[in-house]
Amino acid sequence: MSEKYIIFSPYRSGLCNVIMSYEVAFAIAHVTNRTIIIPPAMHLTHISEGAKKNYSQFWSLFDRSNNQFNTVEILDHCFEQAIDNYYSWSGDANKVLKDCYIPDKFPINMPICDDRLCVIGKLSNTSDFTNFLAQRQIVNLDRPEQYILLENNLFHHYWYWVYAGDKTERNTLKNKINRLFRYSQRYYDLVANEVAVGPYNAIHVRRGDFFIQYGQALQSVASEDKLFLQVSQLMDPTLPLYIATDEPNQDFFKPLTTRYRVMFLNSFFKNLTKLEAAIVEQIICSQAEQFLGTIPSTYSKRINVMRGLDGKPATDYTGINQITAPDARMSDPIPWKNSCWGWSMSSHPQWMQE
Repeated sequence: MSEKYIIFSPYRSGLCNVIMSYEVAFAIAHVTNRTIIIPPAMHLTHISEGAKKNYSQFWSLFDRSNNQFNTVEILDHCFEQAIDNYYSWSGDANKVLKDCYIPDKFPINMPICDDRLCVIGKLSNTSDFTNFLAQRQIVNLDRPEQYILLENNLFHHYWYWVYAGDKTERNTLKNKINRLFRYSQRYYDLVANEVAVGPYNAIHVRRGDFFIQYGQALQSVASEDKLFLQVSQLMDPTLPLYIATDEPNQDFFKPLTTRYRVMFLNSFFKNLTKLEAAIVEQIICSQAEQFLGTIPSTYSKRINVMRGLDGKPATDYTGINQITAPDARMSDPIPWKNSCWGWSMSSHPQWMQE
């Protein structure tokens, strides 16, 4: 029997949205026992600089020495011409790909996966699967076709959306995902060499397009004074405060300098690309004593994932713009039992181990 493959293209948006897409695609490859074809370099909406012709080879960002998945890089392998054509062509994929299955429950070119779906590699009749499925619909990818095509719509929590098996099997998948999708050591070394300030705290202040999408959610930090009051409630003034932000006007944070020793990316780095800056700032925030992000930013969420995996406090149910108590579901060992766990909800500790 010929080898079977997953072909996918991620949700091309912010850095962390793409990481979530990769995690879902790799989880599906794991449960279907397929080789995953790594997409070529891509344009990232919030990251790629200048004209759209500036692409990023996303796969190179991670520590691939820890890769335990079956992967093939399209640029380094002689695939049939149809696959090459698919990656450079838009339209009806069936016209260029033969023996290919496109799930009809994965809406093509829709950016967000349906929270009501549960993806499986094989049917299961166990009570564990029944609990995992809850009220969701099954997408069965135990298919005979050589290729399964998942296009531009994998934006979700893989551990919630893809059924890997019982607790032990789920933990196996999480370990594989978390070992692989760690940024390359060169980025950690860059931070270690340049950011030597002792203990510090950090915040991520997302502004810009968030005022269009989530304006109401940002009202508590919409002005300089409001941000100052919010941060003063949450952060120890005896430690330096690192601020990761998309706000170009650093004067917006001037009131904070009266209470904190404030640091920004340009306090340490001058010549990073936008992609390098995005990664470096996540690492800086992940290594802080305390971190609070912006809800519902997936950039903040990813920092909390990194912190949790490193054994640091990761209270992403609260943020500088939304001070809340822990949700009871955060400690529920079966978070999929009662309701959908949408992409914008706080990450459950399930991304570590059950």
